[in-house]
Amino acid sequence: MRDIRLAMSPIDAWALATSDKQQTRLGGLLFGRNSPDDLPARDGIYKFLVTRGHPRPTIVERWNSPGGDTGVLVDIEYADWVKEQYVACPMHERVKAGVAVLERIGTPAAHKHLRALAGGHANAIATIEAKAAGERQVKAAPAVLNFAEVWKKTDPELFEVSSFVNPFLDRPKEAVAFFKDKLKPTKLSKADGEKLLARLFGDDLKECRAAIREIQFYDLRLAMSVEDAWALAKTATQRGRLITACGYRVAFPQTVIGDDYDPDAEHRFKDFSYHLSIPDFNGSYYSTFKRDGIPEAEFPANLDVGGKTRLDNTLAELTFARWHREESAVYILDAIGTDDVVAVIKDMATGHPDAGPTKAAKAVLKRRGGK
Repeated sequence: MRDIRLAMSPIDAWALATSDKQQTRLGGLLFGRNSPDDLPARDGIYKFLVTRGHPRPTIVERWNSPGGDTGVLVDIEYADWVKEQYVACPMHERVKAGVAVLERIGTPAAHKHLRALAGGHANAIATIEAKAAGERQVKAAPAVLNFAEVWKKTDPELFEVSSFVNPFLDRPKEAVAFFKDKLKPTKLSKADGEKLLARLFGDDLKECRAAIREIQFYDLRLAMSVEDAWALAKTATQRGRLITACGYRVAFPQTVIGDDYDPDAEHRFKDFSYHLSIPDFNGSYYSTFKRDGIPEAEFPANLDVGGKTRLDNTLAELTFARWHREESAVYILDAIGTDDVVAVIKDMATGHPDAGPTKAAKAVLKRRGGK
């Protein structure tokens, strides 16, 4: 939580790490590990590389496992590191959540602690969040939030932000009625999954785009494995669409599929093969090669083929959180805590066992003693 860059640059800190154990501890923290428990195995080591004239040195983590070395850039200044939006730091998320809790409690003691946090280092995340909370306290009351409009937001992670969550908690009766209408168990039958595939593989591009949009939420792996879906893809075009639907378009569902989106453009010259996990690769993957039947002279000079790209075979293998919005809704209902929310949570618990909303609902019910 108190990053070393609040006091000194990582280069100066590294100069003080004089033993392998000290370098492992410091390297792990700079690499983004949360605690000593997250450090690599005992044979893991860190290297600190500084490129001449480059403001961002590199930490290299080496360990004895498939995948080899991994490197991450390390910002010299803490302020720059905080501003990098792609950096995910669980410790910072805990700080943000803690400040949001204090802001919502709203007692004199909570406000006093927020003021104390706001007096910290100007670039520290706790300081930034506490100052923002203080500014919100003195502003006029916000306009009434339209639940339906919020639900349509393309970035599901917004539902982890207090400014989106708090209005639901402030209007519990409306929130419960709204979620009863919107929340459905996260599941997809095999028959419906096959129908989605038929639309995805069909000649009607409008239907293909609509199928991709549905798969962004109703992941095909709710109904079947990628291996089973792959067996139904008979052409290079269909295999490319399957990769589009199950790959990064699913990992980042805020990616909007517009009416002018061409589902075949990026894979027009490619074909693919799918492979289950092998010893030298951690996970299932697809390989890319040049499509048959196209003259060599027509292939783009910069065509990217070869290598392995991870594509998880089942929903249980997925490493990213897909359903932030629905999971957050389950926890909002739990926080509201009235008797009528339990039925909604129990219904959500009947979804696919590996889906995030199902897990969230089951966790709530377990904590409530199954009630």
